[in-house]
Formats: sequence, C-alpha cells, structure tokens
Amino acid sequence: YMQLLTRDLGTMCELHVVPHWSENERKQEGCHVHYISQKWMPWTTARREFLDILAVVKPDVVHVNCCWSPMCSLVTFWAKGQGMKVVYTPHGMLEPWIMKRHYWTRKVPALLIYQRRAIKLADLLHATAESEKEHLMALGWNEQICVIGNCINVDDIRMKPSWERRKCILFLSRVHVKKGINFLIEAVAQVKEEMEGYVVKIAGPGEEAYINELKGLAERLGVGDRVEFVGSVYGEAKFGLYRDADRF
Repeated sequence: YMQLLTRDLGTMCELHVVPHWSENERKQEGCHVHYISQKWMPWTTARREFLDILAVVKPDVVHVNCCWSPMCSLVTFWAKGQGMKVVYTPHGMLEPWIMKRHYWTRKVPALLIYQRRAIKLADLLHATAESEKEHLMALGWNEQICVIGNCINVDDIRMKPSWERRKCILFLSRVHVKKGINFLIEAVAQVKEEMEGYVVKIAGPGEEAYINELKGLAERLGVGDRVEFVGSVYGEAKFGLYRDADRF
C-alpha cells in the first residue's frame, strides 16, 4: 500500500515518509524518507527525532497508517501538539473481528492508554470501504470519515500466456488466522483423491508459529505433499505466481 501511495501521491505534492529502519525495507519512490527510533519505551528519543523532522518539513498534513502500534498513536499526539492536521488510516484494524481478538489482554489496555484517544484526535479518518466506515461510525469515537478505496497498480501486469492446466492452485495474502487458510487445507484433504497431481501454493508473510501450525495441519490431514508454503513474494515474482496458477 505504501509503495503505491508514495509512487502516485509523490507526483502531486511534496511527500515525506517516516518509518523505522528495517533490514527488509521496501523501496519507496516519489518521497523523502526519514527514520525514527523504533522503541517507544522510553520514547523520548523517537519524540525528539519526530519533532525535528516536523520542524524542518513543516507538513500541511500528517498521515498515520496503522493501529495498535503505540508509536502510531504517539506521533498523532506529537503532531497535534504542534497544531498540525492528522489523517488516520486504520487499514481495517478497527474492524469488529480484529477488536475481539485478544480483547482483554491486548486491545483493552491499548484502548485505555493510547489507541482510542489517537482516533478521537484525528482530523479525518480514512476508511477503505463503506463497510469499514459503518464500523468506525458504530465505535462513536470520530465521525469525520472519508471512504477512498485502496489503489491497485495494473500498469506492469502481464496476462497468462495460455490456459493450459498446470495443476496449481494459489492462495496469496497475509498468512493470518483471519484469512481462513485452515479451511482451504481441510477442503484439499476432503478432495485429495480428485486432486491427484495438484499443488496448492500458499504465498505471503506471516508469523512463523502460525505457519508451522498450518503445516502441521496439512501433515495430519495427509496433504503435506500437496500444500506448499512459498513465503513472501513481490513484484514480478508475485505476478508470475498468478500466471502459473489455474485457480486463485
């Protein structure tokens, strides 16, 4: 999302992006990249670094992407403290299903300490679908909501050269419990006789513990040789997986 946002938004305005440093950094085009410290306790170093960036850049709008990370809420507080406008994009992380996960152990403490206040302080919430807007309205924390769908870059996509069967089924997304990959594996097990020679490729990033749990499920159901976890794929490699698949 951030790659597409910076590529296109950077052609319309002066754009600055403030991430943490990462060994697996994705290249951002059309913007100036600044880094702040990742630790939020103590967060005095990150605060000083962020305020220094604001003092130099003097942005008209600060756009915050993400929920539940304390640093995202902290930069909202710091930007508002400097009198700046803040747009907050939760990216679906305030949906009812997400709110229920680890509700008492993680969500309630975060809501009480920082998350709810950050949403209330924002000048505008950005929802990516009407359903997300409805759920944000139901929370009652901030009614200033605009719906803008996520962009998709189709410029470099090449279509399949043929529809010759390759006996490949593709799942490509985050490997997360929300995605229902366990149901896919169970379905494969139920029709494994009809799927002789097929392979199901599961592509995407995820927590190692959950990926191992899914691998164990596939082995227990007797389809460990039919389900392949290929990890994260990007760019042309990702579209190559789409082209090689009979079903997505």
